Amino acid sequence: MALYRSAVALVAPAIEGPTNLPPIEALVLGTPIVTVRLFDVPKQVGKAALLFDPYDVDDMAGQIYRVWSDDELRSRLLAHGEERARAYLPGHFAARSHAVSASTVLQDRVQYQRGASGSVPLAESRLRL
Repeated sequence: MALYRSAVALVAPAIEGPTNLPPIEALVLGTPIVTVRLFDVPKQVGKAALLFDPYDVDDMAGQIYRVWSDDELRSRLLAHGEERARAYLPGHFAARSHAVSASTVLQDRVQYQRGASGSVPLAESRLRL
């Protein structure tokens, strides 16, 4: 934790593997982020990160230089990161996970009830979890 908190920024140039954990850790621990513009990473970090094309070294170097040399930019990234981190705190994350799971279970039940005919009478579509 001390490493994240004392860093100028997390630079995460990953193009394979799980790319989501280090940026989430940085968000929660208050570290600005410089990361790839790939997959769902931009959605995950929102305005809390500078993004770059991982196949463009000049783009990556430019974003690293920006966060390294601009105190005001780092402050803005930290403010956005603090706001964004709330989505990953245990209580909020658990509530969202439960809502997604409940929705998926409900959809699966409705699909199961439809069977071959593809239709469900209105009374039968009102399921309880």
